[in-house]
Amino acid sequence: MKYIYIIISFLFFISCSQNQRETRKLNQSQLNLQLTNNYNTKILVNPNFNSFQSIFDTLSLLKKNEYIKEYKKEINSKVLVNYNNYSKIKDIDTVFDILVSSRIDSIKNIKLLPFYVYILNRSSNNKNLDGYIGEFISDMYYAFFINYPGYFYQYLKYKEKTNKNDLRDILYQITNNLDATEIKDIDIKLIFKKQREKMKDNISIINTTEDFIMKNTDEK
Repeated sequence: MKYIYIIISFLFFISCSQNQRETRKLNQSQLNLQLTNNYNTKILVNPNFNSFQSIFDTLSLLKKNEYIKEYKKEINSKVLVNYNNYSKIKDIDTVFDILVSSRIDSIKNIKLLPFYVYILNRSSNNKNLDGYIGEFISDMYYAFFINYPGYFYQYLKYKEKTNKNDLRDILYQITNNLDATEIKDIDIKLIFKKQREKMKDNISIINTTEDFIMKNTDEK
């Protein structure tokens, strides 16, 4: 009888895990569909070309704690509980929940952008990720690039000085997204053209980004 109970418990555990994976797969499909359906709108919206006073990663421990305390009511509880541990979380569903609750393509309070980018970057360095979360991270980096170019290039310049591996990974994530959504090269070049017109102080890093993406993306 004891062994039958163990077997039943094991099968129940497997069933629950499978249901969680299927739920996450369904959520990911819905998110991808939404991103695809909204792609043309994203190109036509007015991007935010403003930079921030500082990058969240560069804040002192005291300043980071003050920031989180200030916006605590607007931050998801799982994000708070796992703060400073995003790259080490082993439970994939928790990682997914954290990323969904800090989506860069649907920010209500623009002041949370630096913190959400911090979460995205730390989560993308998690060695336990699966393919579905990898696709979502790629979507969010693209949303960061297309919707908030001001902070995007501010952040890239920071990574260029501190972590070039992270810099390349971010650019590869965006390149993969452009390939997956089959965006035409002429449209990609128009995006960079507009960015150069609006951010003349960032022309060098914009050109470097464009060269990297055009070199590594499939021709369309």
